[in-house]
Amino acid sequence: MGSRQRTYAMGVTWALVLGGLYLTSLYSYLLVHTLAETFSVAVALAIFMLVWNVRRSLDNAYLLFVGVAYAFVGCLDLIHTLAYKGMGVFGGSDENIPAQLWIAARYLESLSLLVAPFLLGKQLNMKVVLASYMAAVSLLLVTIFYWPVFPACVVAGEGLTVFKKLSDYLVGVILLASIALLLRKKHLFDPTVLLWLVSSITLTILSEMVFSVYLGAYGFASLLGHFLKVLAFYCIYKAVIELGMAKPFAVLFRNLKESEESLRKAHDELELRVEQRTADLVKANVLLAQEVEERKRAEEALRESETKYRIVADNTYDWEWWRDPKGKFVYV
Repeated sequence: MGSRQRTYAMGVTWALVLGGLYLTSLYSYLLVHTLAETFSVAVALAIFMLVWNVRRSLDNAYLLFVGVAYAFVGCLDLIHTLAYKGMGVFGGSDENIPAQLWIAARYLESLSLLVAPFLLGKQLNMKVVLASYMAAVSLLLVTIFYWPVFPACVVAGEGLTVFKKLSDYLVGVILLASIALLLRKKHLFDPTVLLWLVSSITLTILSEMVFSVYLGAYGFASLLGHFLKVLAFYCIYKAVIELGMAKPFAVLFRNLKESEESLRKAHDELELRVEQRTADLVKANVLLAQEVEERKRAEEALRESETKYRIVADNTYDWEWWRDPKGKFVYV
């Protein structure tokens, strides 16, 4: 199947899935919400399990950090699902607590994606990262459930609070900044992986913009926002899990692959330099041999000349002498 056919098939599949979910929502919105959130939570935990199991070989701090972050985002989304209006897990039918959990998860997600590009090329202390996320999530849950100081997001009879609307926009701005930082480091990512990551973040931004006009727990805006969230998590699934399995060197070990390529290139350059130096040395040896040969010929010619001169000088019957410019006899 060609690339265009796969794209078409994927588009048709998702149209059928989302269409089916919409029809299901007409029967039970709560069921659709649970399915959408369960998918997101499953993807988040799968990402974490993948990067955690290859953490000792993973040479990409961005994906390792994002994998850990999504595990805790998934935990908040799971509690959001259980606390949703009509689930009855935590009692009551308040829309505020699910909205608080939602916005807390989106803050955690967006800030993690913003920080992650700064970690590229660095070594992570996983104990510190895990402890930090545990502390952050614990604090958020305490301020929502036990020490209710987390700002209200939905007021019964009035709708969304100013804090919730501003938070939706602020999360969108943070996510836009994370895309900009990601594109500045694009040379460290496989192009396909980068495309899926940017698509995931973009869909998350659109989801937040839809939730900024939230009109109720069971409204169409809520349904559309969750559909966009499902697509966003599908994109990050494609980036990390599917491509991570199909192209592990492109996703999980890209830096290692680049290091190997750099080492191979350096090796080739070194061999070329050695060949050039060897050629220069051979040329120098040839020139030196020629100079030695010329010196030998000169010395031989000098010896022949001296021999001839001595034969003439020793066998002449005339008086011969040499004097220097000062008149001193040099030879007689």
